[in-house]
Amino acid sequence: MPVAVAPAAARFYGLDEDAVSVVYVLSHRGGAGLSCLDWLADHGLPFRRIGALHPTAPVWSAPQGALLLVDLDTLGGISEMTEPLMRLRLGRPDIAVVLLSEEVETHDFGTERLVLADITLRLPCAFASFEFALVEAPINNAAWQERLLGDQR
Repeated sequence: MPVAVAPAAARFYGLDEDAVSVVYVLSHRGGAGLSCLDWLADHGLPFRRIGALHPTAPVWSAPQGALLLVDLDTLGGISEMTEPLMRLRLGRPDIAVVLLSEEVETHDFGTERLVLADITLRLPCAFASFEFALVEAPINNAAWQERLLGDQR
């Protein structure tokens, strides 16, 4: 009689999941809404939904290795989120930030907008783009932290 073997937990191919302590998702979408939340759940990556970046939001006391996904389309767009994001980037420069929006023209994996975020993804996006964003965000975040250190010298 064959023995049933439980399937192995799904894994991201390029992401060091052990390096990500927690993913915060800042969004006002109800229900699933974002396919990336399903991908996080399917791959066993811990995430918490938050509703704001106010000073007592859990992201401010996040452990090292935290990642923040920001659903701009439900938060009033980049014009509404510029100031809160800049405060977070200066107060917790170690938190990697990925912006998500249907309104941006294309994905941005560069370092030109580090004052606001490490990566910007155009929604809807493919799984490969999402995974690449999770891999690149900490790399770009290290560049952001280095830039801040250079400004303080």
